[in-house]
Amino acid sequence: ARPVMETLLGLWQKLFDQPMIKSSILRVLSDLLPLTGLHASLFPSLRPILSYSIDLSHSESLYLLDDGLSLWATILRLAPVEIKGELVAMFGEVPRIISQSYESLESVMTIILNYVYYGEGEMMTRWSQEMKNIFSHLLTHLKDEALPLVTNVLLSTVVLFPDLSVSLFHDFFVFLLSLSFDPSTEVGNKMEMWKVLSRVWFLVPNGFYSIVQTAFPQKDLPSSIAILIDFLCEAVDRVKDANYRKTIALTVASLVSSAEP
Repeated sequence: ARPVMETLLGLWQKLFDQPMIKSSILRVLSDLLPLTGLHASLFPSLRPILSYSIDLSHSESLYLLDDGLSLWATILRLAPVEIKGELVAMFGEVPRIISQSYESLESVMTIILNYVYYGEGEMMTRWSQEMKNIFSHLLTHLKDEALPLVTNVLLSTVVLFPDLSVSLFHDFFVFLLSLSFDPSTEVGNKMEMWKVLSRVWFLVPNGFYSIVQTAFPQKDLPSSIAILIDFLCEAVDRVKDANYRKTIALTVASLVSSAEP
């Protein structure tokens, strides 16, 4: 498989104005990498191919972006620690892609999720502001479509790195809490947001209290918690999904029994 991989990499360099063939090469590379493994010595040859395939400034991007994103996700799953720095630096391409196109949003969010797993705290610390900008942008322009994708990433960050996540994304969690109280936000979306906020409460209660106090600066903490409890009790009656109802019920019970407020 390794000779085939090297042949494909060499063939790419010889192709001009043949995006369909390039697209096929990207797909084959994505299929071959799990078989050959991704050795650090191979990445310098893959890097320009990956960079070109996710560059939206040229006409071939119409044919290459989806397959390029798939290759990127594969590389992140297999990458050795020796190329971690280069890959973490490449995250800077994600905001640019989202700013230019929503067509591959699900694939791009998969890339972000893979970065959370691969880059760990180093990646989140370096790129947290860009991640918050991406999430805020998506919830402003594509709330219904983007919300489950955003909450999926946030849930993973909170579960994997609870204290770090609450510290880095504190202001975004405040935004999420405020958005959940917005009358224009549908009940289903409110509960999607509370999947994340509930997990923050269970894993980092002090961080959750700080988020609540920032969201309700004119009220003391017990009053703010009481508002949350009333809000969740009212919302849960309109939720049909059994798992959502269970999560909200547990959150309410835990908030009520909390001695902190």
